[in-house]
Amino acid sequence: MRVWRTLALLLLLVNIGLLVQRQLQPERPDSVGLPLLPDAPQATLVPQPLSHGLPGRPRCYTLGPLNGDARLAFARGRLEPFAEHIAVRTTQADRDLGWWVTLAPESGEAARALLDQLAEREVSGAFLVEQGALAGAISLGLFEDIQSARRRQARLQRLGFEARIKVRRERQPQHWIDYRLAPDQRSPWRAILRDSPGARHFAIACR
Repeated sequence: MRVWRTLALLLLLVNIGLLVQRQLQPERPDSVGLPLLPDAPQATLVPQPLSHGLPGRPRCYTLGPLNGDARLAFARGRLEPFAEHIAVRTTQADRDLGWWVTLAPESGEAARALLDQLAEREVSGAFLVEQGALAGAISLGLFEDIQSARRRQARLQRLGFEARIKVRRERQPQHWIDYRLAPDQRSPWRAILRDSPGARHFAIACR
């Protein structure tokens, strides 16, 4: 009996000691973490600038194609007051100049016979092409739009001639202007594009 009383007394003393220890222990915060120091530097995300728009650095562009010396001179004259450097490049390109209605005789003798037949049918404007890619063919008219060329072809076919339509192409020079702008300058490129339909303007890497 004394053993049980002794054990009960010991358990009571242990519980009292745990209760006193819990009351004396400071409260813990709900979340565990390290507090920020008032003078600690804060991380800030800095956007990376584009390569063609860095402050204080020149910007480079190209403009073209410009067809003809007059348009090249106009563009260069507009850019010179603003650009630090201008360079002109010239390339060759095929340009469609219209639609050609033709006959394709097998020989020179056949061509002369066809010209006589066309004259008898009162077909005007026919002549023998002597140079170029269509040398030896008979030209029956060069037209700016395809519909006019088709009407001419249909009329000749009704008269019994095997008229064909070919695209007339020529290689012509096209000019490009590469230029560099100072950081505080702006380009009048919009006025140049209005004078040269089909031309483009875009940024390039500075050399």
